[in-house]
Amino acid sequence: DNAVVRGLQADVDALEKDRDALIDQLATARHEASKLSRQLVTVSGELAELKKSTASAAKPDAPASASGSQPTSTTSAAAGSTTVATAGNSGNGSNANDAAIFEVVLAEIRARGRHAN
Repeated sequence: DNAVVRGLQADVDALEKDRDALIDQLATARHEASKLSRQLVTVSGELAELKKSTASAAKPDAPASASGSQPTSTTSAAAGSTTVATAGNSGNGSNANDAAIFEVVLAEIRARGRHAN
């Protein structure tokens, strides 16, 4: 009987140790998520500025013709950043461009997270 009790107590102790380790891992994951969230806000702001500058660079000084046709895209790179974005002012393909930009930004966030550790 004492052996059974000791065995059960050892199981309880092991489970408590596992629980404590999981709590520590959760705290670490929350901290990392918070850091990544702050980085995402920063990068999102940079992306918004990049999109603004790209959109303003894509606008011609004067209409190209009487029909008002405009260039459909331009390419711009943010100073000090490896992120390159292509954005059109016609609205065609903007979702694809946003998706491509998002993938680059996400990769950069992940790389920054790895370097921070």
